[in-house]
Amino acid sequence: MEPAHTTTEPLTSLGEFRIHAVLGAGGSGTVYDASWGPRRVALKVLHAALLGTGPSSVKERAQFLAEAQRLQQIGHPSVVKVLAVGELPDGRPYLAMERLEGETLAALIGRGALPVDLALLLFGELCGAVSALHEQGLVHRDLKPENVYVVNQRHVVLLDFGIAKDLGAPASTTTQEGNVRGTPAYMAPERFFGQPAGLATDIYELALVLYAMLAGRLPWLDVADPEARLSPIPLTDVVAVPEALDIEIRRALSTRAQNRPASAIALLAAVRAATGIAAPEPGPGETAPLRSAELQLPAAATLEAKRSAEQVTPLAWAPTVAAPSRTATRRWPSITVVVTAIAAASVFVYVRRASHPTAVPNAEHQVPAEAGVRIADPNDPWSARPAPPAKALPLVAEASPHAAYRAAARAAITHLPADTNVVVAVQIDELHDNTATADMLHKLGTNPKVAIVMSGLPDCLRTLAATSEWMVFGSPAVDTKQTGALIVGGRWVRKDVEACFDSTAVEVKDGSTVWKITDLGWLDFIDDHTAYLAIRPNFTAEQVHALAKRGSGVDTSTRALLAKLPVDRSIAFAVSSKAKVNWASMLLLPNTSDVFGWARVGAQGMEIDAGADTHDAKAASSAAAVIRPQITDVFSSSEGAGKLVVALDGTEVHVRGSLTTFTLSMISSQIDR
Repeated sequence: MEPAHTTTEPLTSLGEFRIHAVLGAGGSGTVYDASWGPRRVALKVLHAALLGTGPSSVKERAQFLAEAQRLQQIGHPSVVKVLAVGELPDGRPYLAMERLEGETLAALIGRGALPVDLALLLFGELCGAVSALHEQGLVHRDLKPENVYVVNQRHVVLLDFGIAKDLGAPASTTTQEGNVRGTPAYMAPERFFGQPAGLATDIYELALVLYAMLAGRLPWLDVADPEARLSPIPLTDVVAVPEALDIEIRRALSTRAQNRPASAIALLAAVRAATGIAAPEPGPGETAPLRSAELQLPAAATLEAKRSAEQVTPLAWAPTVAAPSRTATRRWPSITVVVTAIAAASVFVYVRRASHPTAVPNAEHQVPAEAGVRIADPNDPWSARPAPPAKALPLVAEASPHAAYRAAARAAITHLPADTNVVVAVQIDELHDNTATADMLHKLGTNPKVAIVMSGLPDCLRTLAATSEWMVFGSPAVDTKQTGALIVGGRWVRKDVEACFDSTAVEVKDGSTVWKITDLGWLDFIDDHTAYLAIRPNFTAEQVHALAKRGSGVDTSTRALLAKLPVDRSIAFAVSSKAKVNWASMLLLPNTSDVFGWARVGAQGMEIDAGADTHDAKAASSAAAVIRPQITDVFSSSEGAGKLVVALDGTEVHVRGSLTTFTLSMISSQIDR
């Protein structure tokens, strides 16, 4: 079918509607200023290009008509009213809605920040509209100033329900390209990864709209940088408002949906309580939507003079654009490999909480913060406070460059036992340089599922880990409990580490001392700043000392995997097929596969390359076919998330690329506490 209007002549009519102007256009339709008999209406019409019989056209048409049904069932004074639904002569569906006189909230804010009392008045009505929507079991998903109309200088009407959806429906409302719809500048963090939108999604967007009304801008310097959402600019830094109001807005902007207010009305109540401004009452001769309170609208000239030269970020009332697809969030094998490596690093030095119910020391046991002593979060396995009677380890040596610590970790691998089939090496200092990976370690340290491999380790091991700069762990197998060797390097010295552990000294043939750690294993030292813990109770002191001083080298196949990795890495891992891991259940790989990879942490995120040698080209191709669609949609179309690609190299399949700090933080937020 030919488009309804292909001429360059001005469009003057559509069916029984007389067209005056175009009010706006979106992904599925155009909104016209039109007359319908004696009545002025806003006429929304489906794009002619979508008037077909293909699946995408049918879907867009159904969604267009569903918007009319949603609007008709709400019936709230702050929700735009539908006057008629029908089809134009060319078959395109239309919605005839009330024509509102006024301007969008975006235009109003564009002239500058609003006074607090006016902002709360408008926000109250907007919350009422959203609450009515939620009561009908619907979520809007695209709350932004462009979709809010201001009438008579004090009444708001919520517009554009084109991507609203039922709360119980799956997260499948997508564009023709398969991407989640919405406006990224206002989109809740969870929606960047296609998670189902819920009430908390609208709460987040409501809070952003309020911030924009009060500040005249969004709470980040770059709307295109999703990482900025992790640290929104405090409202009190932009405009003079009560600190309590800033706290409530930031609570609603939490990246964790469960931390936001439970409803739009709860958010409104919290905001009003924080400002001390009660809900205004309607005056004589007015209904509630038309308040009589005299509120001074910001004059364009006055507000223009107030606009800060530092405000470089405008509001994002641009047309709706695509966000990343949801399909890749179901299974992220590449992410799983990297997270598993970090988890392994945490597990192998983490004491399970059940073994130490007093892991968080009380005030009487706190060690004063002294120069050179790291004081940190007790829930972080890399910076946890040891339980009494552990002592803080003074950091007496100067910090070394990252490259020096990497070289020390590589050299330490040669001291692992010969039966080592699993190796994990982590540059702890580098992970602490990135807020997202540091937070991930914290979450993994508090996750009981992660903490099951190494239970019952001494408290001093926490202290050692908390003050170490790097670690290497080697074990015969992934699921071997309390069997392996842990090597850590730090700025402490040997005598202080020895004093921390409650150990028995055993003298070996060359006159050196090796320490017996209860029934766990042995403690020795490669040098004054490198501790060697053999978690091998069946080893003798002589065996451990020989490894610490001379080493024996890991298994040949494991050594070959490590040789594939670059030297400038923050994380390295290698799991030989001899470790007998059930890869088929985790990563859809043959169980005979060798798995290896590395990650490099930087200020902007993490660069990774996770590979598997299936030893069979067909198996590698099959694995790639399964993995590729799971990550391509998110990590090939969104700069905010990063970019990953699946590559084949003979019998090897790789997932390589980069993840942004924002993505790492979102992954961290999904780790069970």
